[in-house]
Amino acid sequence: MSCIVASGLIILLVACSKEEEQVTGSDPIPPPPVPVQQDHRDAVVGDYVGYRHHESWSMSSPNGYDTTYAYTFTIEKDTADSSIIADGQLFRIDANYYFYASPYPGIIRSFEFRNDTATIYMRSGGLGGYSASTTVGVRQ
Repeated sequence: MSCIVASGLIILLVACSKEEEQVTGSDPIPPPPVPVQQDHRDAVVGDYVGYRHHESWSMSSPNGYDTTYAYTFTIEKDTADSSIIADGQLFRIDANYYFYASPYPGIIRSFEFRNDTATIYMRSGGLGGYSASTTVGVRQ
């Protein structure tokens, strides 16, 4: 009987070491691939050709100023995350390529990008007059 028990233990030990060998001897499971994160600003970076419309009015010059002319500008990435520099102005755009700020009454800054067209709007003023500029360009 002791011979049967000893044989059973030997078979059990061999079976355990075989199982262990299969687990440790197999190729490791590769880690999942790291997703490539794209910078949403890449869609807007580039050179733009379009126009600028500028208008202004003040109490000292009630006839005002209103003109539209051909205009080119560049949009590039800023070092800050989600920020771009468009025509020399810093904008922090969201994933929908939009920015709007009105830090206090009379001041508006906005940026919008849609269908390869960028629109930059700047306005300042109050009761004594105002100045507004709209820049529109198509990416080249």
